[in-house]
Amino acid sequence: MNYLELSTAILLINRQIEGQLSLFLQQKKLPLTLPELNLILLVGQTATVNQHTIAQKMLLADDEITRMVRKLIKLAYLTREQDTVDHRKKLLNLSTNGQKILVAAQRKLQDWWQQQPANLLNEELAAKLKLLAKND
Repeated sequence: MNYLELSTAILLINRQIEGQLSLFLQQKKLPLTLPELNLILLVGQTATVNQHTIAQKMLLADDEITRMVRKLIKLAYLTREQDTVDHRKKLLNLSTNGQKILVAAQRKLQDWWQQQPANLLNEELAAKLKLLAKND
């Protein structure tokens, strides 16, 4: 598999995942955008995460993340606290409501993934995706 095939496969899978997450937001009638749900999913991957780190992972400016974080705090999906080691940083955690959204979104994606044909993600692509994840 060459770079073009790999990047195309990743793009297609990403689009399908985004479609499933958009459908999830519509079905649950959640007042969230797809980037806001992605932020919840990213925060849910770690115990506590720095707001700036989330901005870097999402490839967004800090002020865009700040706006989303404020909205998610107002909706009671996130909590934010000062880092005790570096007071310039703000740490994000999922609230109880945020954890419920995370579990439901993960379940939706898991169900979708189980319905995909076995050849959707062949061994070669899976190995390359794991390598990319390690380099991230």
